[in-house]
Amino acid sequence: MLSLFSGQLSVSGLSSGGFAAVQFHVIYSSKLNGAGIVAGGPYWCAQGDLAVALTSCTTDPEFISVDELIDATSFAYDAESIDDPSNLKNQPVYLFSGTEDRTVYQGVMEKLQSYYANYVDATLIRTEFNISANHAMITDNYGNNCEWFGTPFINNCGYSAAGAIFETIYGSMKPPAKSVPHDNIKSVDQNQFIPDGYTGESAGLDSLAYIYYPTNYSCDSDCRIHIVFHGCNQSYQEIGTTYVEHAGYNYWAETNNIIVLYPQVKANLLNPRGCWDWWGYTTEEYATYNAPQMAAGMNMMQWVRENHSHNKTTVESTILV
Repeated sequence: MLSLFSGQLSVSGLSSGGFAAVQFHVIYSSKLNGAGIVAGGPYWCAQGDLAVALTSCTTDPEFISVDELIDATSFAYDAESIDDPSNLKNQPVYLFSGTEDRTVYQGVMEKLQSYYANYVDATLIRTEFNISANHAMITDNYGNNCEWFGTPFINNCGYSAAGAIFETIYGSMKPPAKSVPHDNIKSVDQNQFIPDGYTGESAGLDSLAYIYYPTNYSCDSDCRIHIVFHGCNQSYQEIGTTYVEHAGYNYWAETNNIIVLYPQVKANLLNPRGCWDWWGYTTEEYATYNAPQMAAGMNMMQWVRENHSHNKTTVESTILV
């Protein structure tokens, strides 16, 4: 059992990161306390098949069988490949899908809502499916026009999805900071989190990840750590630290004492757009404990919890890249 604070760890993601966040939530449900998904889809949606990922799980949601995915979840638990999904019952979930999204159709997110409804108390599932947003992370202070489709896939819709995610998971929030110090973003060697048997190349992970530490934070007994999975074409390799700086999380984290982790995928021949593995390009066990990307994310979360979750002095006295 990992030595983690109970009830303070959470996850979110956009697009491929949304699918990855669902995987992470289901795999490690005993260690988390909530999730936020923007334009993602149900656990095991692609069933290890890229063709399914590019059709049923994106533009043809009528072919998604939620019952089959629930059966697959039960099979994975019985095989001791994921945590008991009954852990999800009291965990808040936030779901966002823009009305103009033509990359991951709203029907996919509706299937995700149905999937979660099988496990999570219905009163804890919050949805926002009425904003005229395209496929992007949604903010209230940065990015393209709300209906625009294009890099860096951050759109200003006058609405903070990051804030809504935090409020759903953690309850009442202090207002976000108007600005945050760039120096609060630290880079870290991501290779140290990759499980044995994999390299950065075979795991599809970059050499660096990023962490946002709130100014003068302290969280000995109530530390909140949130891991964010970026979308395709949003890694450091593609857009530098734009997503880390402008997805909206840091402004809320600054005033609400939340450490935010930003692991990074790196594009390769099997994954040219730098997406998280939600169809099996790293291993057929991509949605289990044995998935290198999922394990690396949890290892990163544990490392932060054990080494940097006390105060700013602790962070500054530890070697980061």
